Amino acid sequence: MKSYLNSIALQIAILKNIQSIEQTIHEEQTPNPEGIKYYRRLRHIFKDIADGMAWRTLKFNRPLLRILSQNNSSGFLKTINLRKTKWQ
Repeated sequence: MKSYLNSIALQIAILKNIQSIEQTIHEEQTPNPEGIKYYRRLRHIFKDIADGMAWRTLKFNRPLLRILSQNNSSGFLKTINLRKTKWQ
């Protein structure tokens, strides 16, 4: 059970890093094109790590992973404040 909690904590940390990187890219805080390339590459690395974790968590079940991956790309992961969100 503890290993699953550690895994979830790591996944949340990776998600926060990806969100921060995407926000930096989106807001163009780095006018230097090389800086943007750096952040895009860093985002790609974090997504590769997250994909590897998904493969391991789902025990390399290729048919299941294929079904789960058939949707559109998640695209930009915008951070939202859930406390201010109005639920219907």
